[in-house]
Amino acid sequence: MKLTNLNPWRDKKSIAQSITAIVCGLSLSACQLTQPNHASQASTEQSAPQTIIISGSNKAPYDGGIYQTTLNPKTGELSPIVKLANAISPSYLAWDPANKETLYSVIQTKTGGLGILNRKSDNALYESIFSQTELAWAPCHIGLSPDNSQVAIANYMSGDIHLFDVDGAKTTLASHYKHHGKGTHQRQESPHLHWINWSPSGKHLFSIDLGTDSIYGYNFKNGKIVDSYVAFKTQSEDGPRHMAFHPNKDLAYVINELSNTIIVLAYDAKTGMFNQLQRINTVDKSHVGHSQAAAIKVSKDGNFVYVSNRGANSIAGFKVNSDGTLVYLHNQSTGGDWPRDFTISADGQYVLVANRRSNTINVLKRDVKTGYLSATPHVLNVPDPTFISPF
Repeated sequence: MKLTNLNPWRDKKSIAQSITAIVCGLSLSACQLTQPNHASQASTEQSAPQTIIISGSNKAPYDGGIYQTTLNPKTGELSPIVKLANAISPSYLAWDPANKETLYSVIQTKTGGLGILNRKSDNALYESIFSQTELAWAPCHIGLSPDNSQVAIANYMSGDIHLFDVDGAKTTLASHYKHHGKGTHQRQESPHLHWINWSPSGKHLFSIDLGTDSIYGYNFKNGKIVDSYVAFKTQSEDGPRHMAFHPNKDLAYVINELSNTIIVLAYDAKTGMFNQLQRINTVDKSHVGHSQAAAIKVSKDGNFVYVSNRGANSIAGFKVNSDGTLVYLHNQSTGGDWPRDFTISADGQYVLVANRRSNTINVLKRDVKTGYLSATPHVLNVPDPTFISPF
């Protein structure tokens, strides 16, 4: 038998396949055991319990604090809350996802500021290691730089921001920047800084001012703020509140509290400026009565955007086009009252809503392919929830 005309690579593969077939014919179960079970791995990842962190204010009669619950991804149920730390009106939180030993918190009081908490060595609870108050009136949002070297807070009533150099208990104030101006709406009598954070690359720091309809960027020198610039100006009486960057495109989405609209922005990562691509309503046309938008989130895959509407008490869903513009899907009831914040679960299967006035976390089911939301019976009682996130 001549073998000289055969393709050596093809026939080595054929021989290997034949041997495998013979062995598997003798012991099919053994062959099955040697193959990687990707479906099983994916199922395990999806079924793993997910930790959720929640903060609550000190609004009477509640004493405030930071809480933890566990989401069962198979059922959507939440475990009873566990209090991780006592904290004064923590409102929004920030932390390094790779190191959850430290939590950064605003102290949202009339003489508020920044709080830092560390995990205790002997358990999962956190204790205060740094607190600086008497800085601002009603700090309401916080951002941690991507390199974890600085933290910034936005102050709603005093209309300013504070920037800190992070060093645990030795954290120091690096910059304070006061904004000026006003708008034409009755709630725009002065600047009201409502959100602050860095761009994904960490190159630019931005804040959002409901009071002057502005997105501000900041110029730095030696790690300190030297001045600000208007990165984008919304329409009059939009009252911009929060911003979310797209996970893999130079795009950002801004929620306007007063006009109940989303603005889709093209982001120039070099200049730190924005240009408008689209403006779209968040409240369903059938809604009658007052409503004001609150939080905005983008799904991890970048295919969907969601916003919460307080008053309408709904989560509005939008599909993201290839150019970043949005197509309205629907408004889903939150099942509670006054959804100040919400989050998408780590596996994308659920949306958890912090309904502040009903003191509840309500769980919505999310179709990861279509983006549509639906109600579930799962509700968790939490005192005055103001912030919620996977942890």
